[in-house]
Amino acid sequence: MFSRVTSRLPRLLGRMPALRLPALALAMTCASLASAHAHLVWFEQAPDKSIVLKFGDYLEKTETSPGHLDAIPETPAWTPGEKGPELAKATRGKEGVTYEKATADKPLFADIELAVRPPKADAPPSRTIYHPRWYVPGTPAPTAAVEPRQDFEIVPQPGDKVIVFLRGKPMPEIKLSVEEPDGKKQELVTDKDGSAVLKLTKPGLNLVIARFREDLGGWYRGVPYKQTSHIAVLSITAPTP
Repeated sequence: MFSRVTSRLPRLLGRMPALRLPALALAMTCASLASAHAHLVWFEQAPDKSIVLKFGDYLEKTETSPGHLDAIPETPAWTPGEKGPELAKATRGKEGVTYEKATADKPLFADIELAVRPPKADAPPSRTIYHPRWYVPGTPAPTAAVEPRQDFEIVPQPGDKVIVFLRGKPMPEIKLSVEEPDGKKQELVTDKDGSAVLKLTKPGLNLVIARFREDLGGWYRGVPYKQTSHIAVLSITAPTP
């Protein structure tokens, strides 16, 4: 009996790495999701004046494909058109996601929905939705109130103001972070009307970021979740004085 067991032992040991592969794959998937939920997603202009969606930390590390960038789905972006929104097909490349016919001289919007993040010791399963927006450089300041086009959005308004909207309603006491092209940051908070004064003093691409988490649950692709996190990122370029 013992001899039969010992004769099978090498074969059993040889199978162990294969038996561990599903757990390893699950761990890698969870790590990728954790990274995806922690990073930012934003639009920026490429050298050829096309628009690329970046994923990572502005002015620091950006994710690539193959890698954590693969957690970002190839969701079409859209631009306003005379007959309604015009979709722009997405294609994931090594350094980011590009969009068909999307150029820096046209506004661009997207709603990027991530897979459900598994529960943690201090947090229930959650879902993150990114709401990036490209604001065309040189666009004159609006002269009248501007309505939102996304579920969660930072909308430029007259008088150097922005308003944060959630499903069309202004959101008071929302923290705004402005990541400037020199690496510095501004911290703002919206007033009772959901607005804040935005002063861009550094020329170049500035990211204006708002976050909001709500106890809105449901199912996404068959996976239940209990919270929804929204992250709006407005890419706005300040001109050189």
